[in-house]
Amino acid sequence: MNSQATSIAERGAFDPLPLPRGVWAFMIALYVICLGSSFLTRDFGFCFDDKIHIGALRATFESGVPLPRTYHYPSFGYLVSLFASVPSWAAHGFDRAAVAAELDAALAAGLLPPPRVLLDARMAFCALSYLALFWTGLLAWRLSASRLAACAAALALALSFEFHYHSRILAPDALMAQFVLLSVLCAQRYAHSARRRDLIGAAIAAGLAAGTKFPGALALIAVGVAALAIEFCGPAAVNRVRSFWRTVRSCALALAVLLGVFLLTTPGVLFDFELVAKDIAIELRHYRGEGSAGSHAPYAVVAGLDHLQRLAVYVAGQGLSHWIPVALFLFALGAFGAVQLARRDQLGAALLFAVPAIYVSYFVYQRLMVVRNFEVLLPFLAIAAGLGLRELAALRVARPIKIATLLAVALAFSWNTLFLVRADASVLDRKNLDTAAGLRSYVESSRETIFLAPRARELLETGRLPAGSARKLAADPHDARYVLVLQSDLADLLARPGFSKLDLRANWPGIYEPLPQGPWEVNFSYYPTWRGDPRALRITSEYYCRLAGLN
Repeated sequence: MNSQATSIAERGAFDPLPLPRGVWAFMIALYVICLGSSFLTRDFGFCFDDKIHIGALRATFESGVPLPRTYHYPSFGYLVSLFASVPSWAAHGFDRAAVAAELDAALAAGLLPPPRVLLDARMAFCALSYLALFWTGLLAWRLSASRLAACAAALALALSFEFHYHSRILAPDALMAQFVLLSVLCAQRYAHSARRRDLIGAAIAAGLAAGTKFPGALALIAVGVAALAIEFCGPAAVNRVRSFWRTVRSCALALAVLLGVFLLTTPGVLFDFELVAKDIAIELRHYRGEGSAGSHAPYAVVAGLDHLQRLAVYVAGQGLSHWIPVALFLFALGAFGAVQLARRDQLGAALLFAVPAIYVSYFVYQRLMVVRNFEVLLPFLAIAAGLGLRELAALRVARPIKIATLLAVALAFSWNTLFLVRADASVLDRKNLDTAAGLRSYVESSRETIFLAPRARELLETGRLPAGSARKLAADPHDARYVLVLQSDLADLLARPGFSKLDLRANWPGIYEPLPQGPWEVNFSYYPTWRGDPRALRITSEYYCRLAGLN
């Protein structure tokens, strides 16, 4: 084993020194800040999956059986929620019936206001999801031995609006992402050390990823790549047959560990097999676009190229920043880093990108696109961006060019920071937001001709506007560039005869732009059926006319 690991090192693979204390301190500070902001904004309203998780907990407290009895997701997230419910259970004197009654009342009220169990579960999900900051920095360090790359990678992920709000909602996607990343990190260690403990560590992390969301099992691909590298790139490669069977044994061990961990986290596979099979079949039909999934109709796409195109736009144009120019700049930085890594360390590149490549290949052939499924890609993009920054800093170019490039990166991170502060502030102040005042302010400052949808017009009371502002309002949407709508306007359009939910667009950036006061707890253009706080939205007049049947 040691001779094989040495051989791999001689080929140029990198097994770095321990991560510097300063980088550890930086990542810990980022983690604390992210958890602090999530704690302050954990009461952001309602999310799609809240009722699923709280309903599973209610059933558990009512029956006393620690099984969720719903398996659209595996059970690790349920176990996290169950653990997070202990303080609330203790507050009721460990009376299961009292907790069940509280959750019943909360479900009947639509989880508004959210019960303590829900808020505590959100924080538990956040605390685990943001561990991805450490795995991101460690992977960037192991691939480059660069403090700059490690810190930049962790910072890029911490400042991603998409990862930020997805880690805060009670859904398994960001949680799965950090387990996938941890598995890849352990697989990368295994490729360089050939130690069984690293193999088992990668398999355990992959099992936890699978126990969080079924596609997380794809994390095991990195273990396979590492096993192939060890057996076919070292001295044992002289005997191809023996190397092949050693690789098979290593992969079989990893698969067995993954299955064991998965069963431990989702024991319903053994005790509720019929329910598990039924719910998995529903999800498979759901993602294939079969059956009735009215609430998900806006997220329907054409499998294959259309899905891939929309995914590319999302990852490149929104992944690391909500502002498209900044997101594209950081994506280009990541692409540069990925290319340079592939040129310098082919094994490192294969280990880093094998899982995202297979994951994307699987999902783009589904007919449903909900972007939270792709949060797992963002840490890998952040790592690539960190590596790209390190390569830029090492380029032999004129000093002014290098300074200008590094300054552009600093400005990009600064913009992301300011946006996240503004977004979180809007969530903190969401109960005091004055939508009418926001509409009036936007109309007064706008340089474009605007049409007001009926509900927005009623709220604004146009007679109060100064004469100059009133002239900016069009009487016909065809004469305006933009239309201001409320969520209730969209609901009215959805209810009109002959309207299909398929006409409601999603999965393109900037379709629905909330006015500056927010709230900004979600990227509304990718979640147009979000049932959150009232807000004013700006859409194009062409799109409004299509929704209203005025074309």
